[in-house]
Amino acid sequence: MQLRNIRVLFAALAISVAGCAHDPPLAPESPPLVSNLSALHDVGDVEATLGLNGDMSDLGPLYVPADNWWNLEVTNAPLDASSNILVATIAMYESTAGRLHPDFGSVYGMPYTVVDNTTPLVPVTFAYASESDAGAPGGPAGYPIPAAAATDARYIEEEGVAGSSRHLLMYDKSRRVAFELYNASYANGKWTAGSGAVFPTTTNHRRPDGWTSADAAGLCMQAGLVRYDEVYGSLPIRHALRCTVRQVNGFVFPASHRGPSDSGGMPLGLRFRLKQSFDTSRYPAPMQKIFQAMKTYGLIVADRGSNMYVQGTMDSRWDNSVLNPAFHALRVTDFDVIQRGWNGGSTTPPPPPPPPPPPPAGDVALGLLSDLTPLGTLYAPADNWWNLRVDTAPLDPNSSSIISLIRSYESTGGRMHPDFTPSYGIPYCVVDDSTPLVPVSLGNTSESDRGAPGYPTGYPIPAAATTNLRYIENSGGLDGDRHLLIYNRDNRMVYELSYASYSGGVWSAGYGAIFKVDSNYRRPEGWTSTDAAGLCVLAGLVRYDEVYGPDPIRHAIRCSIKRTNRYVYPASHTAATDEGAPPLGMRMRLKADVDISGYPAPMRKIFQAMKTYGVIVADRGGNMYVQGTMDSRWDNGVLNPAFHSLDASDFEVIKLGWKPTS
Repeated sequence: MQLRNIRVLFAALAISVAGCAHDPPLAPESPPLVSNLSALHDVGDVEATLGLNGDMSDLGPLYVPADNWWNLEVTNAPLDASSNILVATIAMYESTAGRLHPDFGSVYGMPYTVVDNTTPLVPVTFAYASESDAGAPGGPAGYPIPAAAATDARYIEEEGVAGSSRHLLMYDKSRRVAFELYNASYANGKWTAGSGAVFPTTTNHRRPDGWTSADAAGLCMQAGLVRYDEVYGSLPIRHALRCTVRQVNGFVFPASHRGPSDSGGMPLGLRFRLKQSFDTSRYPAPMQKIFQAMKTYGLIVADRGSNMYVQGTMDSRWDNSVLNPAFHALRVTDFDVIQRGWNGGSTTPPPPPPPPPPPPAGDVALGLLSDLTPLGTLYAPADNWWNLRVDTAPLDPNSSSIISLIRSYESTGGRMHPDFTPSYGIPYCVVDDSTPLVPVSLGNTSESDRGAPGYPTGYPIPAAATTNLRYIENSGGLDGDRHLLIYNRDNRMVYELSYASYSGGVWSAGYGAIFKVDSNYRRPEGWTSTDAAGLCVLAGLVRYDEVYGPDPIRHAIRCSIKRTNRYVYPASHTAATDEGAPPLGMRMRLKADVDISGYPAPMRKIFQAMKTYGVIVADRGGNMYVQGTMDSRWDNGVLNPAFHSLDASDFEVIKLGWKPTS
């Protein structure tokens, strides 16, 4: 499981951050009073099977009340006013862009045990006693921990695995009460735990605001698990499922506790609903059942952990060859966000969250082709794929044959060309937050961004672009990609459109992509951008301000080749399937022994960048064409001779898909 240690670390932190006072914690030997509920009595055994992972399918949902938060149908629940923004933000948390994962299988997940009123109660010492239940409400202290759990590792989540949350979950079928422990351990004849929570599931009792449970949100864990007996039973799943996201901040109903306060994080208790338009018919029947529950009852964010991981039981009967492909086919973009804090009634949607505070604007001026050199590199993270040095990166074992293949594509061999001059190339402009956002009608909506995360829909297109042809690549021409590139210096985002056009007072484009360049956000696998590879166009352009500025170029440069097939990191999309052709995302570097000393200083700067940071194949087009900005200051008498003197044979191919850790 990815980020397991991170998830566990923050599960522990969730107990000690805002909303909890554990500095120092109350003495474990002085447990607090349990929640103020009347004494529980036997309610009559249900036909649940005693023992580890006992069959509870005859219960229906774990909670009895139909209006319990776990049992509420969300099919017609109101959407949050910021649903699209929240989904886009979650998609940016990891490079997998919100891909769903089953956080359970045959060898990992959360086990549970079904007990009854004959199971003796044993005392548990808590590290965080102030928000832990000593026992069931109105009953004696203690938890019904089976004797076998002291020696059988299967009873505790990932027992023996370093960094595990070590959950120990029990369900008393006689009283219909869930007992849950976090970080449970047995030593020297005594049970200890980080925290403990008891949930009478015949009521809608909710933990006091500010209280945690065995998870960060203060919710019952067993109620939201994907269980084998339900998935392969005869009845539909009739409750919501629990999940984690990478960043959290605050909480909303039904959660009672906050975890860490990640900037831009989601509140615990947030609900998702799988879109009704998502076709589940192509999946095996058990997976259809899980996905239908996601449509009818939704997902509830119950903890901070790996992004869009759905929790379930550890059960040797699970088949991960069925689970994994089905879950991985889903993205967070297949979901809507239910109105935050919704509880089945009618409430006023909360206002959209404010945009994150902008980073310093620096000395970047507004306008067309403004000087961006004060930024250094467009992408701020030093480990961004555009900023990685490749001068010592490993070569691909097929480097020579790939170069020979590229040289065979045109009669000029692999002669290099500058795909930019005073009269053509790709322009860009710099704006700030005062530039109004305008709607854009996008031809491809499934892989396009309608607006920036945390901001309303729209692109900050300068009013001058409606009449000034210099803002759009090849504007007025009959061909070309008609790129419109915009850099917002206030929010450090790049807005890019391809096939951009303004007519009848309306902007339209084929594709739209937005890149938050103070992060390493990468587009979802399979998604294009305004180039074929799914990369930011502006980040890899040869710019006049850099070439003639005082500092070296400190990023890779984008190029095209005649034929491509598939893609490798850092690309996220393929353009064509030319048989045997190199992939998009492939990196090449100018060989160290190529003598560049005889070139004019500006050309030496470009070629040194090709040695240090390389070129990235970002599109299918002219063979060994290097893209740059259209700028009236370029001198073709300098550019063309220098570029034409280089050939693909002067380059070598970096190991395909290379990252610094590979």
